[in-house]
Amino acid sequence: MGARPSRRQLPAEPPIALDALPPELLVQVLSHVPPRALVTRCRAVCRAWRDVVDGPTVWLLQLARDRSAEGRALYAVAQRCPPHGEDEEFPLCALARYCLRAPLGRNLIFNSCGEQGFRGWEVEHGGNGWAVEKNLTLVPGAPSQTCFVTSFQWCFKRQLVDLVMEGVWQELLDSAQIEICVADWWVAGASRLTTTWQVGCKRELWLHLPAPGPPPGHVRKRSGQVLGLTQPSSSMD
Repeated sequence: MGARPSRRQLPAEPPIALDALPPELLVQVLSHVPPRALVTRCRAVCRAWRDVVDGPTVWLLQLARDRSAEGRALYAVAQRCPPHGEDEEFPLCALARYCLRAPLGRNLIFNSCGEQGFRGWEVEHGGNGWAVEKNLTLVPGAPSQTCFVTSFQWCFKRQLVDLVMEGVWQELLDSAQIEICVADWWVAGASRLTTTWQVGCKRELWLHLPAPGPPPGHVRKRSGQVLGLTQPSSSMD
């Protein structure tokens, strides 16, 4: 039997360190890293990586890879209406905040079902006050099978939603004509104190877009970027 010809093994080329890559290639590589890992891990590696994560290019590349209709539309808007200037209040650029928070198409109300009690809400108690109870029937798709329950007399709860904190930048609000949908559901039924018969209820949902300037008696918020959601409700005998 003849001997097999020997295969000469070529010496392996040494791997190229990422810090040796040109800046344009480093941006391409880091653009494949998930947004949260970019901020929590890659940003702390060195100054060069931090500058990449803090800049808009790596985030534009991430937006460009979303081939859905919504993704293509947003990428076009981000190119046409890029965020300008930096805000000392936020360490990351506006595009980074958008990719991290993904605000479009999700509920921006914090603790919407009372799964964390009244955390995130300003409440005014009427009668015996607000309470959080388990749903009597299953609500498909709800983040928690709990709900807010009122008492007799008016009960108010209010929450401010800062759209910039949620990842929407000012130029996007001004130029892209984003639709803001506000919806709520409620059930008129027996109150906690009267579980044997139905009682009449009245419920109102108020939406307020603050005018320029800080509203009196409230912490300063950017004009046009804050949604004030007030939900007064009462059960009336």
